[in-house]
Amino acid sequence: MTAVAELLAALEQLAPPALAAPGPRTGLLAGDPVARVTSAMLALDALPETVADAAERGADALITCHAPPGDPAGPLTPEIAWGATLRESVARVVAVIALEDRLRRAFGDRALASALGLRDIEPLAPLHPSDGTMVKLAVFVPPTHLDAVRDALCAAGAGHIGAYEWCSFAAPGTGTYRPLEGAQPFVGETGRLERAEELRLEVLVPAAKVATALAAMRRAHPYEEAAYDLYPVWQHLAGGGVGRVGMLSEPMAVGYLRDRVRGVLDTPWACLSGQPDRMVTCVAVVCGRGEATHQAARAVGAEALITGDITYRAAQAARFSGLVLIDPGQPATERPGLAALREALASAMPAVEFALSAVETTPWQEPHPAEAPR
Repeated sequence: MTAVAELLAALEQLAPPALAAPGPRTGLLAGDPVARVTSAMLALDALPETVADAAERGADALITCHAPPGDPAGPLTPEIAWGATLRESVARVVAVIALEDRLRRAFGDRALASALGLRDIEPLAPLHPSDGTMVKLAVFVPPTHLDAVRDALCAAGAGHIGAYEWCSFAAPGTGTYRPLEGAQPFVGETGRLERAEELRLEVLVPAAKVATALAAMRRAHPYEEAAYDLYPVWQHLAGGGVGRVGMLSEPMAVGYLRDRVRGVLDTPWACLSGQPDRMVTCVAVVCGRGEATHQAARAVGAEALITGDITYRAAQAARFSGLVLIDPGQPATERPGLAALREALASAMPAVEFALSAVETTPWQEPHPAEAPR
């Protein structure tokens, strides 16, 4: 039997919480972690239509890119779609899980670049510097106690990198110390300078688990006073960065590139800012809404940026800089990532059936101006 908690653990490995940007809540939005899951549906939105689709097709869980609209920090009341959707969902499926940027950065950017045929693909821009979500712990340990201290730290939640656990590094060195009156050193005498062969043990620790990890380290460490350091780290986890930049196999006219975007992403709409006959080779893509990356695209030499929901102001700024923009709408840029996540989950959890929802919702009765054909 597979529980919701196991599905959440698999998602944390595939799309780590550290990739989430400030904003809507991610992870388990509704449901019981111990509930049984035999099938799950993936959809772009957590709305009544997709909840109904999941229930009608016998799915136990709904995994979405977008959280329901509304204030995630506010009360779950009938007056907002957030509360209404979650109340309806728990009556029809056992769990609703939203990923937001965790999906976009871990799968969406890479899948979008690959779908459009880019090669030599690299991250477009680094994820934000450490915002406190991860730190590196370096502790100095005698060789005889390396395994005990490392195991204690990893059991307390340290040492996770992507799909790997118990990750650490150790390097040898010599430590010095002079025990003062009243000290009880592991090795040495009061008032005498001592030299000890030690190993510098390094592990990554989620900020929320630092206190737990330090307590576990101290229990396993033989020293009366363990020497350790904590460092902020840059968040180059899983997705490696925001967006992707790569090269077309040969120079392509911008108008033809827009047609390729429409065909590959199966959408009739794609706004274009740029001359259709201009030839481009270096292209950047950002899954979801990526207008804030147009300067980064120019900085790495991209001639065109493909992303969703570009505002008028951002489009004018990019146009002024000479950057071609192609906007097929946010949902179109996110579909390849959702499909890639389904494949990854199916491989990681063969006992659970994963399917893509055929239901997509839009708030517009007619094409939005930003999605109008050009």
